[in-house]
Amino acid sequence: MRPYRVIRLRQGSPEWSEYRRTRIGASDAPAITGESPWSSAYSLWTAKTSGEQEIDAATSIMFRVGHAMEPVARDLYEDRTGRKVRPGRVLESRVCPWLMASLDGETDDRIVECKWTTTPRFDDGIPGDVLVQVTHQMAVAGVLRADVAVLSPRGFIIHEARFDPDLWGSIFAMEASFYHDHLLPGWPPSPDGSDATRDALRRRYPDDSGQILEADADAGILVRRLLDAKARALLLDGEIGGIENALRYLIGDASGMAGPGFTVSYKKAKDSEKVDWPAVARRLLDLHPEILADYDVAMAEATSVQSGSRRLLVKGVQG
Repeated sequence: MRPYRVIRLRQGSPEWSEYRRTRIGASDAPAITGESPWSSAYSLWTAKTSGEQEIDAATSIMFRVGHAMEPVARDLYEDRTGRKVRPGRVLESRVCPWLMASLDGETDDRIVECKWTTTPRFDDGIPGDVLVQVTHQMAVAGVLRADVAVLSPRGFIIHEARFDPDLWGSIFAMEASFYHDHLLPGWPPSPDGSDATRDALRRRYPDDSGQILEADADAGILVRRLLDAKARALLLDGEIGGIENALRYLIGDASGMAGPGFTVSYKKAKDSEKVDWPAVARRLLDLHPEILADYDVAMAEATSVQSGSRRLLVKGVQG
């Protein structure tokens, strides 16, 4: 018997998205394991429990372009390898029904994961987040190989991944903890220091009530740790600045220096132009004073209200 069952859902459909909310998919694995450059366990938890995930316009375009490039990558893969790629399916583990994987494509003995990128992150092999993703896919599909087909403006490359039971054991332990300790009971994982977690907290708590809480012992420990870390960082910034200025002095008017195992560059950036827009406005008003008659209308049309963001400010109190 196959280790999975096929879920008849169209990838990207609302029904597929709702199904994924209650399960752990391959694209969730990098966030849970701390390998994702864009997500975190906390931001993943908030997205799954609230059903909402803020995606900016640039990221949305990137996702659409990546999806549009998948058929091209599959065609290039077939031409390069001679293997026929079947359309990807949504698979659910029979052993752990809360584990699922949405595949880009499959061949007789391996899965095919298609990637579109404009960066060199695949040049030296499979990045950690993608390795975690395809390891999860291989575990659910019950195969021992995965090919990552990477299409970029620089060309097309294929990286092969072999199933590593030890790696999967580590991934599965973290996924099981996330599912049973956080997703099912609705209890969030501890926040980490990532931008993804900060943005998730901002979305979850966009406004403040005006209430000042009485700090307990645990909060006091956090505040003292933060103040101590900031003090050390300030000293370190001063040390770094002093060393950098010493190197600037040594280099002088040269373009840099090189030594055993290092290079230092100190080059002038290209000149750029800056427009003094207030001066332009004043000049236009001098030439065309009648513009003032339409000032209020133009200001009203160009003015919009943006929600203010919350700022964390921690200060030590003497006494």
